[in-house]
Amino acid sequence: MLSRHGDLTDALANGLRILFAAREHRPRPFRDDKILAAWNGLALSALSRGAQVLGDTSLAARATHLGAFVRERLMPQGELRRSYLEGPGRVLAFAEDFAALAVGFLDLYETTFEPSDLALSRHLTDVLLDTCYLADKGAMAVSSIHAEKLVHRPLSLYDNAVPSATSAGLEALQRLAWLTGEGRYRAVAEAIVRTHLTAMAQNPFGFGNLLAGLDRHLRGPVEVVIVGAPTAAQTRALISATHRTYLPNRALLCFAPGEPPTGIDPLLWQGREASAVPTAYVCRGAACLAPVTEPAALVSLLTEARAQMA
Repeated sequence: MLSRHGDLTDALANGLRILFAAREHRPRPFRDDKILAAWNGLALSALSRGAQVLGDTSLAARATHLGAFVRERLMPQGELRRSYLEGPGRVLAFAEDFAALAVGFLDLYETTFEPSDLALSRHLTDVLLDTCYLADKGAMAVSSIHAEKLVHRPLSLYDNAVPSATSAGLEALQRLAWLTGEGRYRAVAEAIVRTHLTAMAQNPFGFGNLLAGLDRHLRGPVEVVIVGAPTAAQTRALISATHRTYLPNRALLCFAPGEPPTGIDPLLWQGREASAVPTAYVCRGAACLAPVTEPAALVSLLTEARAQMA
């Protein structure tokens, strides 16, 4: 009889080794190890937002590495594929792939402020609109116009365990409109929201992420512009203060003085590009609060802005 805890632990470990050795003589179950573009878009968002909130540079590094993988492996010749397994798959990307990665690269951009991430998010969103958006339905079709022609072209509309292509695409459109000022993005985003207002009211449980888009539509963004070298300690402190303050519907921009950001709406940065010290500007609509240079003061402004949105 085993009387000591250590003896019991050893016996269990030995039993597991025996069972595993026996199992190795049987055929292994099939394993689904393909890499899906959409799921990596979700992972890119998770890693980027985790890096922001936790201040974890290792998560930021992983997000950057994942972004490079998407570019190099999932987009041969610049054309996004649905999956990867020892090489890019032959099937072209679905709407959810474009949408999830567009949001993911936006989150990565607001983590590292690398212009190429914003440019790729815009490219993916443009392809999504040109190949998957059905204006008469106010929604994204599951597949693009270049996919196999089907008798019925279903919509990706309802949110389940993962966001639908329509709601993820809506987020990309809204946030890109805030940052770039692109009228096309704003117009399509508004059309999606208005088309599904009744459906959201009747069945909110089917539109969890789309309802978040409705909230962004109604409240609009809080714009946070930080002028300072992104790698400078004082600038990083302002960025960290922004990342760690809970503020839904935030549009965040950071650029070095004298280096106007590419692809960004000039209304966000003109007149601010010559800040002598790292400075943060917080605006909502046409109203801007006084600029600040200290992280604690910035947190106060962001907290005040959040209270005004309640």
